[in-house]
Amino acid sequence: MHACAGFSRGARLLALALGSCLGCVAMPAAPDGRPEVVVAPRAGDFVERVVMFRIRVPGGVLPPGDAWLFTGTLSAYQQSKLSHGELSQALLDRLVPTTAWAATDDPETELVPSVPLDEGASYALAAPKFGGLATVSVAPSSAWPLLERVWPPKSLAGSALSIWCGGSVPTAALSVNLLPSRAVIEVEPGALALVSGVPCVRGRMSAWSDPTPQVAEPFAGGLLWDPAPFLTGLTPPVGALTCGPEELALGPGCAHVLDDRVSVRTPLEPVLWALDGPDGPRLSVSMTSQPLVIRGLAPESPTELSGFWAGLDGLETPFDVAVTTLAPRAHLAINEVLANALGAEPAAEWIELVNDGSEALNLGGLRLADSAGTIDLPALDVEPGAYVVVARNDYDPANGSDVPLAAGALLARVPALGKNGLSNAGEPLTLLDASGQVLSRFPALPSVHAGVSLARRTPDAADDDASAFGEHAPPGASPGAPNVLTSNGQ
Repeated sequence: MHACAGFSRGARLLALALGSCLGCVAMPAAPDGRPEVVVAPRAGDFVERVVMFRIRVPGGVLPPGDAWLFTGTLSAYQQSKLSHGELSQALLDRLVPTTAWAATDDPETELVPSVPLDEGASYALAAPKFGGLATVSVAPSSAWPLLERVWPPKSLAGSALSIWCGGSVPTAALSVNLLPSRAVIEVEPGALALVSGVPCVRGRMSAWSDPTPQVAEPFAGGLLWDPAPFLTGLTPPVGALTCGPEELALGPGCAHVLDDRVSVRTPLEPVLWALDGPDGPRLSVSMTSQPLVIRGLAPESPTELSGFWAGLDGLETPFDVAVTTLAPRAHLAINEVLANALGAEPAAEWIELVNDGSEALNLGGLRLADSAGTIDLPALDVEPGAYVVVARNDYDPANGSDVPLAAGALLARVPALGKNGLSNAGEPLTLLDASGQVLSRFPALPSVHAGVSLARRTPDAADDDASAFGEHAPPGASPGAPNVLTSNGQ
């Protein structure tokens, strides 16, 4: 049969958008009576990181809950077990979250993985009664850029407003379908960006009554679209906080003015923040009372903070607050910890500090405390933005096993870190000034993987924000340089 035969209305539109050579390629013909699977988008032997599977069963429809996607390939034994509906714990651990539904105008089941697939990896589609249905390989590198959805948060109910960000964004108005309801996201190009500078676009969604979770069509406007489902449900209003005497009301939050930054205490509910800047609004998302830090202000200067905020209801509410920043100061934070080194321990272990403030400081008189006691830091000048790696006297910054010290990073040598080194099981670390005042804390997190550090997402992230800490992304650490966390470290 022709590769596009039997597509649902949504699938046909998607195939037209992709082009017949890329979006409409069937898997090898199945024996009589077995399901037929079509996967799009794909090119040649590979599928893209965001795909849709369409499954047709001769004489019937596969229940959406009976379509399973697994990482890797399936053995004949595993396929036999799956054909009888038996899911072992080992296979449950390999199960990929998906959104699936039965097409309303065609006898087929449509399935979209809820997360982008890994480049170069293999995945197996299976179902009870039939066992394995198809195995696909993901392209080693994507042919099209991926837009990540940053609003609404992926674990919460959807809203009329969506924000999509990536290295490449649409430059013209674009309509993107939501499946299976066929509601539409009207994408508005504009000068939006994350605080990191990654460009974004705003989407306005039409309402849908279908209770099924919705996903953006995988490919539109030359881009792959984040497959995280839009969930249905209530979108409670954001409750405004009561501000203290040293705080200013900023939207539903409360702002505490510092030197070159303003720290905003945020509500329990998720909030999208857009702060006006010379190049357009800069976006941040706060969750469950996470503080919002507005950076890059001039110390001891009047300034105006303006922009808009939005809750899950999608309503954009403007704010405009005048503040006067305080005198510049140093801001030293425990930024990264390597407790489980590949090199010889404890000599290869280290703790990284960063001066995230606008003033230089000297480490003399400061102390690092762990569960075994405290160590005095040497008198070492640290300029604004500089990193300091604190390590034992026998530390080799290029031991051949771990990530080497970055060029230009400072090295502060001490007699010992902890009683017998840093604990792989995790222990709290505290940076104290000469009077015993706490300057920074780092939580007790287990170091599971050798050669992988535990890192703070941003230097100004709050010490008590659990989402601000996690495992460092490959190559595993960045001693003396900015951190990059894995996606699981969010």
